[in-house]
Amino acid sequence: MKIIRAEVQGTWIWVAWLIAAMFSLALLDLTVYGVVIPVSALLLAVLTGPSVWRRRTIDWPDLGAVAALYIAVVVLFRVAFTVFTEANVLGLFLCFGAGLVLGVAVPVLYTLRRGRTLSDLGLGLGNWKQAVLLGLILTSVQFAITLFGYALPAPVDWVPLLVMSLTVGAFETVFFRGFVQTRLSASLGQAPGIAIAAALYAAYHVGYGMDVEGMVFLFGLGVAYAIAFRRCPQRPGALAVAHPFGLILQQPQQRRHPAPLGSDPRLR
Repeated sequence: MKIIRAEVQGTWIWVAWLIAAMFSLALLDLTVYGVVIPVSALLLAVLTGPSVWRRRTIDWPDLGAVAALYIAVVVLFRVAFTVFTEANVLGLFLCFGAGLVLGVAVPVLYTLRRGRTLSDLGLGLGNWKQAVLLGLILTSVQFAITLFGYALPAPVDWVPLLVMSLTVGAFETVFFRGFVQTRLSASLGQAPGIAIAAALYAAYHVGYGMDVEGMVFLFGLGVAYAIAFRRCPQRPGALAVAHPFGLILQQPQQRRHPAPLGSDPRLR
């Protein structure tokens, strides 16, 4: 009973941290955000318990699968956005689509082949109420600090962006949180797994042609999303609500931070 009570208390501490991390989007410079959020998460992890640092037995096939698939996805996105570019929409679309499909289909097949359940990837209905609630809380905070008070453009302008953002958000949630983060954490421990997964999430944006400042910021944001995913065990992927909306809700911030968010080719 004490262990369960401590786990629940720890969850709410991290939820409070997550809300503060979302509000910090409106207060901190991009580079500062990318440093402050991971450091604060590290300090909180030290204070809340040593279990997040406990090493596991390294599963080398898992690490090999993560590395191979990560490289393949980044290469496909890099070719799409820096080789084909908007000058060749068909090539861009095919490469980008291939990366999205690869990043979801292969983890699903790999997980089933290893005899695991899809709930490992966040694809299930366990604990769905908590996942939806947390997703809505984070989305509401992001909305309050970015789009509140702004008039939405015509549907022809924002509906395609919404569809694209939901698609990319679902891909990144399954691939980076459900697959990369989960498999790294299973071998290296929760804290190292989250940190490395967040770093890989930030670095993969080189495939979009993003600069270093943007990737530093996305490292901090990646830590926040990784912790949100971790705090909803057996999540159904509904937590992706907070992620894809982040692509939309961060867009007005380019008034304060013209780069890198305004230069993200996915938002054009």
